[in-house]
Amino acid sequence: MSKCILITGASGFTGSHAVKYFSERGYRVIGTSRRKVHSSYCVMENCDLSNLEQTLSIIKKHKPDLCLHLAGINSVALSWSDPLSVIQSNVIGTFHLLE
Repeated sequence: MSKCILITGASGFTGSHAVKYFSERGYRVIGTSRRKVHSSYCVMENCDLSNLEQTLSIIKKHKPDLCLHLAGINSVALSWSDPLSVIQSNVIGTFHLLE
């Protein structure tokens, strides 16, 4: 049985490459994204990591062996103009994932 990896931010630049990489190496890949997207390399789940119930539901459903956390806001400009949204996405989302 192949290992299952959960990749957050799977629709982003790095995430989409990670999905393909792990899929091609035999992993069962579960990708998450805030927007609805399709991937031929993995099962995609629509998930906002700032929503604890949604995050836990996906983890309970798929029971991943590994997690590659690539979701988050990486805009320095946005971190200055709207710090709360960046904290919500990056810190709270990571905390929910670790729960």
